[in-house]
Amino acid sequence: VKAVRIVDFDQVSASSLNRHAVATLGDVGESKVQCLKRFAESCTPFVEVDPIAEMVTAKNAHHLLRDLAGDKLDLVIDCIDDVETKASLLKACGEKQIKALAAMGAGAKADPTR
Repeated sequence: VKAVRIVDFDQVSASSLNRHAVATLGDVGESKVQCLKRFAESCTPFVEVDPIAEMVTAKNAHHLLRDLAGDKLDLVIDCIDDVETKASLLKACGEKQIKALAAMGAGAKADPTR
């Protein structure tokens, strides 16, 4: 792995610490991408980490999939909870011919039709 781009608009919260393997109580209020970047750099300082604190949308998905470290992205790992946002990202991956691995979670959703 030469480079990793991490995209998430959210911040670490006390109520979500159980879902963040690398976040601690001291990280509460910090951008999730910055928290993960710090952890990744401590483990793999030779890997470039590109943190982007934005929400994926239909309008910015192609931009977020731009080249990284001079190369086309090899793989997108999708952990988006929102169905519309997930669909926008995966559509852009298909259009740019980038492989995607998608987690099919739907956080806080008891009825997947809503």
